[in-house]
Amino acid sequence: HLSEKELILFKTLASMNGQKVSVYQLYIKLKTTIKISKDKLYEMFYQLHQKHFFYLIQKYNQPKSAKKIYMFDFTLKNVLTYNKDFNTLFANLVLLELKRNYQKIYYLDNLDFYMPEANIIIIAQPFSSPQQIEKKLQKIIQFGTENYLKEIIILTMNQNNNLGHIYPNYKTLSFTQWVLGEE
Repeated sequence: HLSEKELILFKTLASMNGQKVSVYQLYIKLKTTIKISKDKLYEMFYQLHQKHFFYLIQKYNQPKSAKKIYMFDFTLKNVLTYNKDFNTLFANLVLLELKRNYQKIYYLDNLDFYMPEANIIIIAQPFSSPQQIEKKLQKIIQFGTENYLKEIIILTMNQNNNLGHIYPNYKTLSFTQWVLGEE
């Protein structure tokens, strides 16, 4: 059971699904909507987090950076807000699947998910052309991470944009193939 203020906070969090957020940013955003102290907002935020209403994904090697927020239930954003965004929903769905297999999941600039234990990057691109994928891969190369990565996986809905001859550590999989382990 959520109080009215907790519900407003939770709806705000759902609307920010997949975005970088700090509790202070939430306070600035909500203080005009509801009368609440910063301390009370921080308390409510961390209580909701401890109750597993949402996940916070930390930026790799930058624990003080804003965290990306994802809902425990990937459908909540669509239920609680008018803003429908399939890309965010898809990324949330990918995160939930990753949570089943990895303890430590991070994000990096221009990269959705990084699992340092497995040395894998996952990029959630539900609908993408080979050109869009190549742009993403170029950003990874510019970032300088491709040399020490075991694997770069781009998850799509439509699959198979094979650029493996250019980028050997890379593969594109449909979400269904990835979940079922049909690589």
